[in-house]
Amino acid sequence: MSQGDDRISIQEMTDALRRSGYLLEARVEEALVEAAFSVEANTSYPDPLTGKSRELDVYAISGQGIDPDRDDHEMVWSVVLCECSNNAQPMAFLAKDWGSTPFDCDKLHVSGMPDEIPGSAGGLTSVQSLLDLYSYFHHFKAGTIATQYCTFDRKRSDRLWMATHDADDHGSMSKLCDYIVWSKKEARRTWAPAGEMKDEPISVCFYFPVFVVQNDLYEARQSTGGKVELSEVDRLLFRQSNAVGAAGDFLIDVVRESALPQLLDEIEHDQGETAARIRKLHRGEFRQALESLWRTRGHGKVPRGV
Repeated sequence: MSQGDDRISIQEMTDALRRSGYLLEARVEEALVEAAFSVEANTSYPDPLTGKSRELDVYAISGQGIDPDRDDHEMVWSVVLCECSNNAQPMAFLAKDWGSTPFDCDKLHVSGMPDEIPGSAGGLTSVQSLLDLYSYFHHFKAGTIATQYCTFDRKRSDRLWMATHDADDHGSMSKLCDYIVWSKKEARRTWAPAGEMKDEPISVCFYFPVFVVQNDLYEARQSTGGKVELSEVDRLLFRQSNAVGAAGDFLIDVVRESALPQLLDEIEHDQGETAARIRKLHRGEFRQALESLWRTRGHGKVPRGV
């Protein structure tokens, strides 16, 4: 296009779209639909600092009945939150060996009712600990975890390549965490107890934040001697700490687009095992916790919401 021509050509539009993340978002949406999720693209939520509307690339939800033989609407929900990056340069995540422990379950986030379980001596037990997510959730099969990442760009001065922290990627990681914090608060704020306890269902939601990259993804390891080793990977686990407006850590699955279907299969397994554990081992504890919440939080204040 000449400098004086301000109308873009069809080919230039096509090239611009291919360089953007829009087409990747659409394909991620299609993959989630194929995996039987209900999907909403470009869903909005309020910024935790400014209150202005922010947009998440893809929101998806899937539910499974806790007991298929009962018509009581008791459900386990999986919410998959995706931010997408059509990375022009490779992304490298700095990883280390990870000896995860059951305490790391609290890096997974839960909402719904009940979202906590009364424990002994008047204390509270997290849903994550009661169900022992550590023993079966896919996150804890990872032998390494990343806590930092970068992409690459040339310096303006001497054109040497440098490792840099891309602002868009950082914003995407933060948005995944901020959305979860907001959603958990909304679940509590909008819950309206049923008129009678027998009509109040167990409805527990587990969040799965996912960062999807279209192109090259590397795990970087530093040896004792200071040598850097790069391995091309399809997926890895990233720990996001101290997100804006949030306390605690978050476990984020980082995957190439081609590895997303396998991850969704693993999330489906996590959901199925969770429903089975509640049904076989912990339904009584969940019902007692739900009754405690039902009795202490009042009835019918606002419309029911999730």
